[in-house]
Amino acid sequence: MISRKRLLISRRVPRGWHYVMAIWAIVTVVCFGLAIFFTTRLEQQAESAALERADVGAQAVEATVAGLLEAVDTLHDLVKARQNLLASGDLAGAKVIERQLANMAEREWFDVLQVSIIGADGWLNWSSGPNWKPVYLGDREHFKAHIEGSVGLFISAPVIGRASGHLTVQMTRRLSDSSGRFAGVAVVSVDPHQLARHLPANQFGPGSATVIFRRDGTTITRSRDTEQAIRIHHPPNQEIMLALAQSPQGHLIVGRSAYDGLPKLTAYRSLPNAPLVVAVTLDKDAALAPIAFVRPVLSIMALIISMLTLCCMALGMLWIERQRIQIALDAARRERESAREQLVHNQRMEALGRLAGGMAHDFNNVLQTILSATAAIKTATDDPALRRIVDNLTNAAERGASVTRRLLAFSRRGALNSEPVDIPVLLSDIANVLAHTLDPTITLKIIADPKLPSILADKRQLETVLINLAINARDAMAPNDGGSLTIAAATERISPQDGRRLGLKPGDYVRLSIADSGVGMDEHVLARATEPFFTTKPQEKGTGLGLSMAKGFAEQSSGAFQLQSRLGIGTTVTLWFPVVAAGEQPAQIDELRANPPPASTPAPLQNQMRVLLVDDEATIRHLLAENLTARGWAVTTAADGGSAQKFFEAGKRFDLLITDLSMPGGDGFNLIAQARAHQPRLPALLMTGDQDDASRERLSSTEAAGPFRFLQKPVRTDDLAAHAKFLVESQRTSAS
Repeated sequence: MISRKRLLISRRVPRGWHYVMAIWAIVTVVCFGLAIFFTTRLEQQAESAALERADVGAQAVEATVAGLLEAVDTLHDLVKARQNLLASGDLAGAKVIERQLANMAEREWFDVLQVSIIGADGWLNWSSGPNWKPVYLGDREHFKAHIEGSVGLFISAPVIGRASGHLTVQMTRRLSDSSGRFAGVAVVSVDPHQLARHLPANQFGPGSATVIFRRDGTTITRSRDTEQAIRIHHPPNQEIMLALAQSPQGHLIVGRSAYDGLPKLTAYRSLPNAPLVVAVTLDKDAALAPIAFVRPVLSIMALIISMLTLCCMALGMLWIERQRIQIALDAARRERESAREQLVHNQRMEALGRLAGGMAHDFNNVLQTILSATAAIKTATDDPALRRIVDNLTNAAERGASVTRRLLAFSRRGALNSEPVDIPVLLSDIANVLAHTLDPTITLKIIADPKLPSILADKRQLETVLINLAINARDAMAPNDGGSLTIAAATERISPQDGRRLGLKPGDYVRLSIADSGVGMDEHVLARATEPFFTTKPQEKGTGLGLSMAKGFAEQSSGAFQLQSRLGIGTTVTLWFPVVAAGEQPAQIDELRANPPPASTPAPLQNQMRVLLVDDEATIRHLLAENLTARGWAVTTAADGGSAQKFFEAGKRFDLLITDLSMPGGDGFNLIAQARAHQPRLPALLMTGDQDDASRERLSSTEAAGPFRFLQKPVRTDDLAAHAKFLVESQRTSAS
């Protein structure tokens, strides 16, 4: 009881702390959640402001690039005018335009390196550069684009010019003759490095840059790291390319820049009249640097609030736990005192059980003497008065034997003849018996399903238990007022939890309940009701063994016993017995322990039966010998196993060996084994005052070696003779 109480206490303590930790966790989550919320909101506002700056920068870059494209358009127009003058034969006018174009290129007007013309055959046929030579350019992408039909502005990827030898970006337009046929390509070469110098860099913060790239993702130039940037091509699945596919202008947060791998805040704008996109990128970390302190500060504040909350709650819980532990200690002290009293009570009951078993053993020997003496007297006299006295003595001895059986049942040392018992049939038979026993004022109800499964129990003892409980219920109901007695049976599946409470293994059981509407018992009487010899009845009406015997019998049958009662309401006794499993058979050992006399007595033996009777109790030995001799048997007696062994060593043969179990110098099992060593399969009958002295192994081995019976003292002489004749006749039949 103490350990269970301590277990409950130990469970309560951490449960309270679980609540504290749960509340603290909630407070912590709320504090850090608020810190994260405000930090995130502030960072989003800073990001929005930075994106707006980037968008303004993108607009400025767009204007710059638009001016460049207008200049390129002017150059393209001059090239076309030169072509028209040549076509009309005005060579002087064409030369003027060529000098003008060369002058613009020489001054790198709008970063233009040179202006050139590719003929329809793919060969360079004019360039503003000095000392130019014809080279084949028909394999360049800008030439292929126009020969395939493109008439608008085409911008190539940065390439090394074959005429100039410099890294250039070719901005080209298609040239057509008067009939509209392809007549060549006008080329304006722009230096991407020079172009990058005119783009704003670091004007929007540390790490910012301006980028110009084609709509297909090819980088034209970048204000930072131009040489490395122009080699980068944006794949279609990149974030900025996906955004560009959805909207020609806008801004976004790039998690990993294609140029330096850092997170960027990017604003982009697609030029309406050219296949170009300008973008301004800001370093995200640099843009958020002014508010970087906010996140750690708010996190530290949230941590401080969380720890203060935990400390306050912990102090409160410690105070509560101190009070609870004090209460638990007081309860444990009371439980310890109660457990000590219960332990003393259990030890007293265990000692009483051992004493009851020992008393039953000695008392059975005394009763055996009385029964043997009354049998001898009854055989020796014909006096009716003396025979009546002898009958009374016999009945008294049998009642004493019934008391010893109850004592053995209480101490759980009695033998059980286990067998499948049909409960509905048994209750029907008991109802017939109780119909003549109960008062007419008592209503008897039997509730049992005819399809109830059988149980494994000693049928005779179960009948005795149920009848005793019914009689107790009858006595508890006032004869004048009457009442109701209900005996019910039902199946019940015992769960592991119920099994621990009742002391049963989990499984299927039949539950028998005997409920009355009698006076009931108060708590004091209920606590002692199952103690042996405790009774509230007058001494002449009760022995105080009924409930203790029922409890011992149920537990010895692998079942359970429960007693419930309320003063003025009634009492209910509940018994549980295990259901017989399919194919289960009664234990053979239990049959040996309490074997009834044979159903029919064999025919008289043809020859005089020779019996060796061994018992250390001289009175029992002499009386049994006289009774058996009076039946015409040749009886030889011995006081112990050593004396009996001498007869077999001398070569004397017997038809039957009758021996006591407990004797000085050796027990009955050893004597039977020694006798069968001289006379194999000698029938043997073993008697004892306490059947618990015999183990299953010894009973099994003795029975296997020859005809054998194991009887509980006291034994009637007639029953002893019936068993003896049965054993001898069985041996003679098997031998023949």
